[in-house]
Amino acid sequence: IGIIQDKDAKERTEALFVIGAIGPGASAAVPAALAALADADMQVQQTAAYALGKIGPAAKDSAAALKKLTASSDDFVKMTALWALLQLGPPSEDLVKTALPLLTTALTNDREMVRVEAAMSLGKLGKAAATSLPALEKARQDSSAHVRSAVEEAIKAIKG
Repeated sequence: IGIIQDKDAKERTEALFVIGAIGPGASAAVPAALAALADADMQVQQTAAYALGKIGPAAKDSAAALKKLTASSDDFVKMTALWALLQLGPPSEDLVKTALPLLTTALTNDREMVRVEAAMSLGKLGKAAATSLPALEKARQDSSAHVRSAVEEAIKAIKG
């Protein structure tokens, strides 16, 4: 937890990855990870969102700060924040309304991991993401096997 306050962004990022790997058992790190969402370094922000999502419902107090990150200029930060919000508990109607267009658009992002996270997050929404099925069907043709796999899982989850 102390490393998250280090001056070196790479060190902060690595510490947040470790916290994410610990998952729900790292609930004591929520305040430090929450503070890291406001970091000047986008990678630190993204990794903090990831760590909070991996901690899960115990990090529900981070929802407001994660919601702010959904407006980030960095697509990966935006997608990770949405993914993390979905890990905190059942999504609200407001979160679904915010997430659907962003996630659907992200299926065509240049970055492979953004496309993977978008598909996984749409799958997490289940039937609520039915309007994204045409975009997911198109994404079945993605050049990345990782994306195609995430898309197939999402389609199954949405169709039930």
